[in-house]
Amino acid sequence: MKIMSSCSSDKHSVIPKLPDAVVGAKRREGRVAIVHVKTRNEAITIGALVIKKELELNGYTVDVCTYEQAHNYQLVLVSMTSTWDIYEFYSSMKKAKWEKRKFIAMIGGFGCQNPFALEDFVDWAFFGRAEYIITDVVDKLLQGEEIDYSFMSPLKNPRVTIARPVQSLYDFDVKYGKNNSVWVEEFTGCPFTCKFCHYTWNRKNVRHGDPNKYVNDGISTGSKEVMLMDVIDYEEKLGRVTAGLDGYSERLRFLYGKPITWDIMEGAMDHMASFKGNSYMKIYNITNFPGETEADEKEFLEFCNEYTDSTSKKDGILSVEVFNTAFRPSINTPMERMPARLYPEARRENLQIASGSGIVMKYTHLIQGVWMHLADVVAIRYNVAEHKDVIDYISTDTQFNKLSGAARLDAFNKRYDITRFVREYSWDEPFVSDLVQTEKRDQIRRSGLHLLKKISQKESI
Repeated sequence: MKIMSSCSSDKHSVIPKLPDAVVGAKRREGRVAIVHVKTRNEAITIGALVIKKELELNGYTVDVCTYEQAHNYQLVLVSMTSTWDIYEFYSSMKKAKWEKRKFIAMIGGFGCQNPFALEDFVDWAFFGRAEYIITDVVDKLLQGEEIDYSFMSPLKNPRVTIARPVQSLYDFDVKYGKNNSVWVEEFTGCPFTCKFCHYTWNRKNVRHGDPNKYVNDGISTGSKEVMLMDVIDYEEKLGRVTAGLDGYSERLRFLYGKPITWDIMEGAMDHMASFKGNSYMKIYNITNFPGETEADEKEFLEFCNEYTDSTSKKDGILSVEVFNTAFRPSINTPMERMPARLYPEARRENLQIASGSGIVMKYTHLIQGVWMHLADVVAIRYNVAEHKDVIDYISTDTQFNKLSGAARLDAFNKRYDITRFVREYSWDEPFVSDLVQTEKRDQIRRSGLHLLKKISQKESI
């Protein structure tokens, strides 16, 4: 099988060769490739590797190609991991003249939530999980048959879709990375329903083991990811762990569906520090929630200082780093129509906020600058009929992209009214998720309306 690389000198640009079709599988004709996305460490993601292997098991040969090499194929697949990918895709596809393509292009992946600005470059979007139906889809596309799946839409003249839900965990091992590591799908989805979380509301909770526990294999985070309330259940030393706090105060966390108390946080830290040697906790926190106040951040800082002042760790040494990201109103969640509050300035400094015997706590005010936060929100909320020029400007304007983040924010504000991207939307007005729906649409609406009622009741007290 031929593997194409966008840069032969990049040690991450070539992935391990996967097995050809299984014995007895029908050899399928057709030149098929998956695009190597430039901004990622690996040539293609785990999700794209699953699609690649599934097609190969069913008789296709699948290459990895650059945007420029795509013109050598009949069908090119694009994996969208993040909504932010829209900018690289638009820029790279335009540069590689995909608008003149003679091949069929299809986009999919977890980040494929609002891909419609790519209508000049991509023919089809696949929403939801694809692995056990992808061969049938590719067969139809290559044979020119009608595509009438409810989870697929043409990007030109789009139609309402219902994302294809998870049917089951993927059955086969997948090799990835330069060390030929093996990935096995042990879970998908989450047992919790945090109101802001796209993953929670768009992935069915299927897993091996306890269905009420969330454990991530750590490929994307660099360490095992668990819920804070589950840390104390581990009898062996974790060493490094990633977890989500998602709210400066208990008030915010309980309001938005993350029931983590300070007692739970303290118990997790105590447990990590009870093992000899060094331990490390990476805590992701969401800040700038609607309704967040300085008192909420003060509560967080007071907890950190009180914990380190009152705790002496005799066994292990624990380092805790808290990384803040600003709230983004992800589509197909109960908070999709909430306002996005922007920081007045980008703050990236890492501060040691508390330390004691055997423990150090640090946190970063904001790991994204305000421009990146706004661009993220634009990628989620743009309406292609009204804002396609916005995506083009952000993606391709050379002078604009030479500016600093603060200067880009200023230039963008002068050119466009950002209110339409950051304002609150009612549940009765048109919205981008009207086009890309999920089976939980009615539940999401009810939860969103209930949340608004709770917030208004608190504000009136």
